[in-house]
Amino acid sequence: MAALSQDDIKSMSIFHPWALTRINRLMKPKNNLKLSYYTSAKVALDIIKEKKVWMRNAKCMNDFREVEHGIDNILKFLRTNSNRKAFMKVMENCFSGSAKEVDNLFTGWQDDIRWNTYITCLSEHRCKKDVFGRLSMWRAYSHGSTGIAFILNPTEFPFDPGPLNIYLTPVAYFEDQRFAKEFRAVIKRVNSERSYIKQQGRELLINGMFNALVYGTIASKHPGFEEEAEWRVVHFHKMHNTAHLEKNVEVVNETPQTVYKIPLGKAGGILDFEKLLNKIIIGPCAFPVNVREAFIAALGDAGIKDPESRVVASEIPLR
Repeated sequence: MAALSQDDIKSMSIFHPWALTRINRLMKPKNNLKLSYYTSAKVALDIIKEKKVWMRNAKCMNDFREVEHGIDNILKFLRTNSNRKAFMKVMENCFSGSAKEVDNLFTGWQDDIRWNTYITCLSEHRCKKDVFGRLSMWRAYSHGSTGIAFILNPTEFPFDPGPLNIYLTPVAYFEDQRFAKEFRAVIKRVNSERSYIKQQGRELLINGMFNALVYGTIASKHPGFEEEAEWRVVHFHKMHNTAHLEKNVEVVNETPQTVYKIPLGKAGGILDFEKLLNKIIIGPCAFPVNVREAFIAALGDAGIKDPESRVVASEIPLR
């Protein structure tokens, strides 16, 4: 994993305190948390063979209000008079004109964030679900066929964007009041760290608050989806373009769309599939033994060591 520097951690503690708490929780060994990627058996085999995982446009995901929900939260917060005054005051107390600069920056990028954000959806995998997987996710993502869950080691994900320009972030499922409370906490943190921010310079404040608004937009979902416990890998292809992601047009559920493909390289690559993969869980299905054998063979063909120990069948008795 591209580890966060002390400066990055300090910046996150100011502008993304809730996300930093979740990241620390995910990374703490005693919590024994992993990340999971649910998909169909066909897609899972393609990932293993090609060593690539797709990022799809947020507008094409299951939640048809992806991104819109977050934009609504941000605009509602900033249009409340007391919140806007607090935002303006804390920014201006650091650097004159900074509030307007961030406001213009966010407004200018808003349509691009809405239409050109690409994501891969993951789910937090708790120890007690280690041999079961999450039933609701099997139902949602196996598309009526055999479902597969890749269980992934979070320490191998880039919290620093690196050359891929991808970001791993937890998803918040806040009601309006909780969202406002968390964003007011960011404002308070900026105020309490005013001396540090002034010492570091205007760029830290502008970038930090802009990113707080952006991630408040793309990492917010309706509370009705909370059971998914989602984390997402995010790429802004116009804001942070990169040559390391492969761009293709693919057909998903009869809908042609642009996708970006994250390379899962060998040892020493940007993302090492061998280290990233903890195990594979075969979802509830009619022929778990046969499916397990097929995935053991596929992992072996892909050069993954000890594939037999990495593939298990879910113990949920469902067909």
